[in-house]
Amino acid sequence: FISFYDEYKALLYNMTKNGDEYIVQQAGEIKNPSRILSDVANVYGISRTDSSISVFDKTTGKLVSIIELDKKPTDAIIIGTKIFIICSKEGYLDVYDIVQNKIIERNSLGKDEFYSKITLMPDEKNAIITG
Repeated sequence: FISFYDEYKALLYNMTKNGDEYIVQQAGEIKNPSRILSDVANVYGISRTDSSISVFDKTTGKLVSIIELDKKPTDAIIIGTKIFIICSKEGYLDVYDIVQNKIIERNSLGKDEFYSKITLMPDEKNAIITG
């Protein structure tokens, strides 16, 4: 399974393999994505322009929900059943719960720095946030 973004059309696509064929399916529109992530069931498109996360079902390719984020999300990672999203404009880390389909925490990183990157460490238990 592969998800990809066509920046000229502002569309997200999913590609699956069925036997010897690849099937490309349009998932939906996402403006200016900062990150595209996926898990077993869904594809998540993080939009800097709309400050939102669009959730698409992998099986159907259909939009499941759109969740508002803090302003200017620049990066995100999945750890377990949560997506950690850096929102750079005001310096927040939004935590989206995949199971509950909602933001469950908003943590202040401080306005004095511009945080834009979150990286999962090799042990997959910790992440590093940098500017």
